[in-house]
Amino acid sequence: MRDYYRLTLLGVSLLVGLVFSFYHLTIPRWLNESRYTPLALNQSSPSVAVDETIFYASRAREILDGHWWLNDVGIVEYKNTPSPFVGETVPAVILAGLSRLGGGVDSGFMLADFIFPGMVFILLSLLLRRLTDKPYLSLAGALAVMISYHYLASFPFLPSVLKQIIQVFNLGSYSHLIRSSHPQISLVIFLVWVSAYFKNKNYLWLGGLLGLLT
Repeated sequence: MRDYYRLTLLGVSLLVGLVFSFYHLTIPRWLNESRYTPLALNQSSPSVAVDETIFYASRAREILDGHWWLNDVGIVEYKNTPSPFVGETVPAVILAGLSRLGGGVDSGFMLADFIFPGMVFILLSLLLRRLTDKPYLSLAGALAVMISYHYLASFPFLPSVLKQIIQVFNLGSYSHLIRSSHPQISLVIFLVWVSAYFKNKNYLWLGGLLGLLT
C-alpha cells in the first residue's frame, strides 16, 4: 500500500511538471521556430513575463558571470552596491545552476518549470498527509492547490478572483508557479520549513531556512 502511494505521488508529480512546462515544447512546434525562448517581451506581455525576463533572468546571468554577491541589476548608480537580501541570491544561484546544466539562461527557466512545480506538489502532499493522515486525500488536496494557486493568491478579495476566472476564458492567463523565482523556488523552501517545523523543533535548522527566504 505504501509503495503504491509513493509510486502514485511520484507519477502525479511528474505529470504536474509536464503540465507546467509542456508549452515550452509545443510553442516551438506550433510556430515552427527552433530559436524559441521564454524570455521575450512585447507590448502585451503580462507582468509575470516582465519580472522573469528583466529581473530573475538578469540575476541568474550575473551569477553565471561570476558576480556571486548580487547587486542592483536595474539601476546603474547601484550597480556596485551588494544586495542585502539572501532571498534574492539563493533563487538566482539555483537558476544559474539549472542554466549551466541546460546550456543557457532560457533553458534554465524551462527546466525550472518542470522541476519546481513537481517539488511543490510533493511537499504539499506530504504536508497534507501529515495533517490529515489520509494519503490519497492529500494527493487530491495538493493537486487542487496546484490548479487553483493562481486564484488563491488573490483570495479573499473575491472581485479579483472572479475577474481572473473570467479572464482565463477571454485572454488566457499565466500561473504564478511558472517561470518565476518567487514563489516557484521560495515556496519550495517555505514548505520545507513548514514540514520541518511539524517534524521537529530544531530552531537552528528552522532559522536557516527562514534566512534563505529573507
